Amino acid sequence: GRLFCTAGTLTPSPVSTATAGTIVALTAASTCPAGSPPQYKFMLKDPAGQWRLLRNFGANPIFSWNTTGSLDGTYTLYTFIRRLYSAAYAKYEYVATTSYTLTGGAAYCGAATISANPSGSISAGTSVTFTAGSTCTTGATAQYRFTDLLPTGYYRTLQNWSTTSTY
Repeated sequence: GRLFCTAGTLTPSPVSTATAGTIVALTAASTCPAGSPPQYKFMLKDPAGQWRLLRNFGANPIFSWNTTGSLDGTYTLYTFIRRLYSAAYAKYEYVATTSYTLTGGAAYCGAATISANPSGSISAGTSVTFTAGSTCTTGATAQYRFTDLLPTGYYRTLQNWSTTSTY
């Protein structure tokens, strides 16, 4: 017989897209060995690339995702599946994913960049200009904070949060 959960699905309702603020029912299903009840863990990766645990492992294959305050854009939804009595109890045996789009959500910034001029090796006492950048969705304004790491291992704020992208 099978030793592991070998298949699974993750189905959202409403299907594929909703307006932020909607409760989206996530329903997982699995193919696991007889006598080994499956457990499901629900996670997401938001449009800005941040991971979030929605619910840790449990027997209930349904999770209600409250999208109030969520970002506008496309998410990747995950369910991690394992058997209750598996040898790898703290891990997972199968992952099912699906994409989901929220509209009308919160604006955000992502894809941050930074450059130095001049760049590369320089002499002590040389002035260096750092320029930061970010890609923001409509309605979002990027703010930047510049810090450096001191030889003591502590960080020092050089320029606190502001819309000024150079230091």
